[in-house]
Amino acid sequence: MEDVERFLARHRPFDALPPAALASAAAAAVTEHYPRGATIFRLGARVDHLYVVARGLVELRGGDDELVEPLGPGEATGQLSVLAGLPMLWRAVAGEDTDCYLIPRAEVERLRGVPGFAAALIHRVGERIRREMADRRASAPANPFAGRARELIARPLVTCGPGETVRAAAERMRDEQVSSLVVDGEPLGLLTNRDLRDRVVAPGIGLDTPVAELMTTPVITAQADSTVAEMLLVMVDRGIHHLPVTEAGRLIGMVTDTDLLRHESGHPLFLRRRLEWADGHEDLAAYAADVRASVARLVDAETPVDDVGRLAGSAHDALVARILRAAERRLGPSPAPYAFMVLGSHARLEATLHTDQDHALALADDAGPEAEAWAAALADEVVAALERCGFPRCPGGIMASNPRWRVPLRAWEDHFRGWMEAPDEEGLADTTIFFDFRQVGGTLDAEAALRPVVGQAADHPAFLARLAHTALRRESPLDMFGQLRGMRHGRRRVLDLKLGGIAGIVDLARVFALEAGTPETNTLVRLRQAAERGVAVAPDLTEAFEYLQQLRLRHQVQQLRAGTEPDNLVPLSALTELDRRWLRDLFRLLEIAGQSVRLHLQTDLRT
Repeated sequence: MEDVERFLARHRPFDALPPAALASAAAAAVTEHYPRGATIFRLGARVDHLYVVARGLVELRGGDDELVEPLGPGEATGQLSVLAGLPMLWRAVAGEDTDCYLIPRAEVERLRGVPGFAAALIHRVGERIRREMADRRASAPANPFAGRARELIARPLVTCGPGETVRAAAERMRDEQVSSLVVDGEPLGLLTNRDLRDRVVAPGIGLDTPVAELMTTPVITAQADSTVAEMLLVMVDRGIHHLPVTEAGRLIGMVTDTDLLRHESGHPLFLRRRLEWADGHEDLAAYAADVRASVARLVDAETPVDDVGRLAGSAHDALVARILRAAERRLGPSPAPYAFMVLGSHARLEATLHTDQDHALALADDAGPEAEAWAAALADEVVAALERCGFPRCPGGIMASNPRWRVPLRAWEDHFRGWMEAPDEEGLADTTIFFDFRQVGGTLDAEAALRPVVGQAADHPAFLARLAHTALRRESPLDMFGQLRGMRHGRRRVLDLKLGGIAGIVDLARVFALEAGTPETNTLVRLRQAAERGVAVAPDLTEAFEYLQQLRLRHQVQQLRAGTEPDNLVPLSALTELDRRWLRDLFRLLEIAGQSVRLHLQTDLRT
């Protein structure tokens, strides 16, 4: 066979080892031969070696002997048991005559000191989770939001020139029975029936005015292969109703929100229209209930969790904005500019079917007592309205109704600087939520003032180390034997998916973003950006987050349909055997990823 050192040098993660470390690993390796059908190790075994396939095929099999994963030359197994000292979740069988290089635990422990080695070694677990999720999506019911833009184009595109008059454009829209025209010029423009109402008729603009003076530009377009979900997200995020469709750089048609409405009327985007006619608390509560039902249908269709979160978050934004407008009408104009900010999962666009209220308010620095009283009344109305819509009050009081979190903008800047410059580890658990904020109401531009302040977190390594330390000290859901232990809840043992796994990943993603100085708040975006920067554990954390969030959403949908209040507590008895296996693997992965982050941020030295 090939020389051991040359073989290892061609395969991850050994290819990144320094020459001396690579030579040491090769020298420590022992070659073992396994004839076809031989058991390499049994399910539940504790192995003392890392098994690297040199030749042949190793099959990882579950308790009922189903094939979990085949491993070929250069691939490794046994890494979680060697690194974490826990029993194997799979049985390993030689699928054909096979040779393996066995690298002793002691040598693997030495190699852990090489940055990125352990994270790369466990990357296979993340890949298995990704394949499992892909298989589930493939076997899921047809996703009603997966249609393509080109499939929704009902007629040829109707255009006009930039020099044509408003009168001529309006006549063409009437004759063609369309609600918009693409203005075919440089730059490309768009004229809609709403533009005619708001920019021509209402202000009394002359009908001989050239279209170029009134059109909207630049024009947001969609690719012909964009999915319905992607187009919906663009319309939601941009607040638009028309999307010209392009293919190979050429305009081929128009998709409107009406076209999408015909395709799927129960989507959160279309439910938002009801807010325009909502009259009173009952209508708002009905809207919130319909959004939950719509989100449940997205989960049934195995819609990616980031799309579910963005669509649910957009619907929640619209609800908060509607409540704020109603409160402003009752209270009168604000005596001073203000900013209403959502926090935590709503800010990250990761809200589920069980989410508390988390929000804050910033006032202009020159706001007086009258403005402070007005803001207090506004906050109280928002909290009460959201509670009636099914969003419980925050148990920790992190709401704009709390005077501590309703302060002038300069005080918010001081808060963030204080948290970063003199981090109190016990207090950090309560204050990290504020680093995930997003403004959804008010005319005061709080984000423009606060983002640069938060962007200075990278200058405070002790703060980042304490954040990571706080994230990593969460108790593992696994017992000393590597089994899911859960927690006692009434007569059942349950697994808290949020506290047991999701929250820790969210915390680490936040650390990665703050360390890099990026303004992103969404966990998956943060992790993907971290992966692009070379953070070795980020891809596996991404897969773990998606898996746990999907499991959490499915659990909550079942509760919603059973008429019980959704929560994060999944009974261990409700987990399938396959889910149990993946979760055991996943939580081990998180433990090892945490060890890698500890080394990177030197949490033990700085805390």
